[in-house]
Amino acid sequence: MPAIKLTGFTGEQPRILPRLLPEQAAQAALNTRLDDGGLTPMRKSAHVADVAGTDWLTIYRHGADWLGWDAVVNAVPGPVAEDRLYYTGDGVPKMKVGATTYDLAVPRPTTPLTATLSGSGSGDVATRLYVYTRVTSFDEETEPNAVSNAVDWQAGYDVILSGFGAIPSGRGINRQRIYRSQTGNYGMFFYLIAERAASTSDFTDDIPVDALQEPLPTSGYNPPPATLEGLIALPNGMMAAFDGRDLCFCEPYRPHAWPSRYRLTLDVAILPCINARGIVDLGYAIAYPSHEGLIVARADGGFSIATANLFNRDAWLAYSPATMFAGQLSGRYAGFYETTLPDGTLERGALLIDLAGTWFLIRASVLARAAFYNLSNGGLYYLSHDGTDIRRFDAPGAARQKQYWRSKQFVLPYPENFGAIQIDADPAFSEQEDVDLDALIAAVIAANEDLIAAGSILGDINSSPMNEVAFGGDILEPMPTAPRADHQHLRRWCPQGDRDEVRQRGTSSRWVYGPAMGTRRLR
Repeated sequence: MPAIKLTGFTGEQPRILPRLLPEQAAQAALNTRLDDGGLTPMRKSAHVADVAGTDWLTIYRHGADWLGWDAVVNAVPGPVAEDRLYYTGDGVPKMKVGATTYDLAVPRPTTPLTATLSGSGSGDVATRLYVYTRVTSFDEETEPNAVSNAVDWQAGYDVILSGFGAIPSGRGINRQRIYRSQTGNYGMFFYLIAERAASTSDFTDDIPVDALQEPLPTSGYNPPPATLEGLIALPNGMMAAFDGRDLCFCEPYRPHAWPSRYRLTLDVAILPCINARGIVDLGYAIAYPSHEGLIVARADGGFSIATANLFNRDAWLAYSPATMFAGQLSGRYAGFYETTLPDGTLERGALLIDLAGTWFLIRASVLARAAFYNLSNGGLYYLSHDGTDIRRFDAPGAARQKQYWRSKQFVLPYPENFGAIQIDADPAFSEQEDVDLDALIAAVIAANEDLIAAGSILGDINSSPMNEVAFGGDILEPMPTAPRADHQHLRRWCPQGDRDEVRQRGTSSRWVYGPAMGTRRLR
């Protein structure tokens, strides 16, 4: 007797004809996890925050706050303090500290100081030069200004320094550091002689010859280019970004300083992919969309088209990869798309592409405008398509979704009427899932009570604009329902006259139908 046995389940490989698919592959896989060989539904998305981001293209979680921009922005946490966020893409590079946003570049002094001798001197002559820097309240020090005029100093002289420029506002500059030249066996260097509050007043150098402090550390601390973009964080306190064909790096643990000597100029434009919003760092690889498919760049330097066995070129382009934005979920590439079908219908959704082992595809019924992956908790968050709230994809503790999985097409060598089907399943909720469901129900009840207390729930006739809510509906959150662990059961159906038998084996169930099933379905 022929038998069809499925011992594991994977996702779609839509490029392959249904009858030629591997045994475990699917013709359709929707809202299912497929991370352990079994069929487990994803959880529903959970509401995280209310926002007003109808025009946002980028979202980011900074501390307890959700930020959004109507442009493609790259934001990374600072390597020097937890409250600092650095980002590019919203005008010039910026730094956000708490609720205050600053331009990242700290204005350096430009005008040379004027050095004048005062008093009388005698003895050996030493030529002196001077520079100074500006320092912010965040201990960011600029590169120095141009070198002052030279003075021939002798013991007994003081040097009067004038020409300190006006203090720029809006960047927290509160100090100045003054450096003096000193010539030694290895050349001339500038050494700190004084730090004072930011001022335009003259400074008198009466510092003893042997009272020099540390050498000038910021001679190459160039500010970031105004057109810097694509900011990312690197190990060891560094960050990288690009400006045209220049690949730029910041000074380690000095995000405000981008030395020009660190730049690498390439012979091609940086980021040649069709869509920067679709780039995802998966840890073990980088994935990004192209006209040919989803490209994967691995840590060993190898490149491949991850979707080569999933889509041909036309099928891939039908998902509009040039406008796709992406994140990751459990190591899978999660691409959110919006495309117009040939009949003019607008289609939106999400594609989860597994890039480890056998590459396959899972679809998800999620409508989004922007996405953010939180490295600290592994959560994928998205801005709802109407831009009113942020939700967590497949949220832990949320109710299960309805999943759909359709096998390959099995072709037998001759007609056969199967007489039995066996399904091994774990139908029961875990105790933790029962607890999570109770918590979810309590949260929905509390939210609905607040809506009711606030006034109309838009359930009355003519109480809401057309298409605001479903006909005869309201704005209350539907109450989640699910079978409980203590009364979970399998529902079964077969044509009248057939016999059925259900044998419970712990959490496994064996269903036997026969001998003549005819047309049958399970639900």
